[in-house]
Amino acid sequence: MDRRILYLGIGGLVVLAVAGLLLQLAFGGSGNGTVTLIVVPASATVQIDGQAAQAGTIKFSAGTHSVTASANGYISKTITFNVKSDSQTNQSIVLQPTAANLIKQQLGEAAAGQQASQQGQIITANNPILKHLPYGATGFQIDFGQSKVHPNDPNVVALYITTVDQAGRDAALSWIRSQGVDPSKYEIIYQ
Repeated sequence: MDRRILYLGIGGLVVLAVAGLLLQLAFGGSGNGTVTLIVVPASATVQIDGQAAQAGTIKFSAGTHSVTASANGYISKTITFNVKSDSQTNQSIVLQPTAANLIKQQLGEAAAGQQASQQGQIITANNPILKHLPYGATGFQIDFGQSKVHPNDPNVVALYITTVDQAGRDAALSWIRSQGVDPSKYEIIYQ
């Protein structure tokens, strides 16, 4: 008899535990939500609710939260958002460069553009045929591009000849010679 009471008591507790778990799943949720936080630039310092953190996938308790991102040369930004229980959302912060940093970036881009222009002028001066390319005629097309023999040397170019037969190759080489250029001085890639 005592065992039956013990088994009934244990069985009752198990039923209550399962019922409580089902109610929690149906109505209560976990109380947490997941937020994928993306911050640009990636080097920015991040604070979530005033505490140091990192961008990525983060579990938040349900409720209102704030994220602040800052980086040297950028304007700091704070966003506030609400997290619902058992939700999954994305939040992003894209910092804008300060005026001084923007000018610095633009000057860097202008210098790079000027350098590329100067390099292009040098390549064209060393390879006068490039002024006439791309060129096409019956049976062939000639253009220029990166050398396959010297792919890491931006000062070396190759001539790309597109043709379907030997007659087109001969006509292309003849045209190159007519421009006062010796084709043997170039890497020629037939396509």
